[in-house]
Amino acid sequence: MSLLSFFESLFCGECKEKVEDLTEDKRILTRNYQNLNDEYLHLAQSTTEDILVLHEQIQTLNNLLSASIPIPDISSHIDSPKMFAPYQTPIAIPMGLIADEFYYTFTLGQWTELLTLIQKEVEEHALINGWVTDISDCDDFAVVLNGHAVTTFVHSGLDKQGCLLYVRSKTHAYNVFVAHDGDEFTPYVYEPQTNKVVGKLSEVNWEPYVTTEGWLLGAELPPH
Repeated sequence: MSLLSFFESLFCGECKEKVEDLTEDKRILTRNYQNLNDEYLHLAQSTTEDILVLHEQIQTLNNLLSASIPIPDISSHIDSPKMFAPYQTPIAIPMGLIADEFYYTFTLGQWTELLTLIQKEVEEHALINGWVTDISDCDDFAVVLNGHAVTTFVHSGLDKQGCLLYVRSKTHAYNVFVAHDGDEFTPYVYEPQTNKVVGKLSEVNWEPYVTTEGWLLGAELPPH
């Protein structure tokens, strides 16, 4: 083999290795790009679903603006609220939205009294026909009660919303509230159609109350 042929084979071999390396790098980059693209598509789909849920809630609440729902006086049931930060102490379910940084929690007994007052007005003045498919079924009960609770807290004199969620399972919609016992915070499942505390979120493991997602809503509080 001539010297020229030797160097040609040497450099061609190096070139071939470089081409193979570049081809492998391209495959890796393509695979990584596809993985990132799949993640972004999933995130976009989830965000779109959350927006649709919120639009449905907004529409439901807007439909109620023409109706007069009395706002209950909860002032005697909100003594010594405890601050709860959902970003610092996450609720153990996937959250589609957390509207505010801080919320107030109350004892289990206080929440039971509060929700009894709020649920009574919703049932008597908003969803007066009881359960009706597609117009006042479970999701309507849950979102209307959640929205009326937001309004009630706006008028309560407190500077934070109560920690009440609109939540869903695979087959049902209802509410969850966070209660405190000293420094312990415990989410409870609440059924707005019957005004019943179903149990602790961590212990309720039967359908239709196996919670898959929640939304922690709120409203800007005007000056009093």
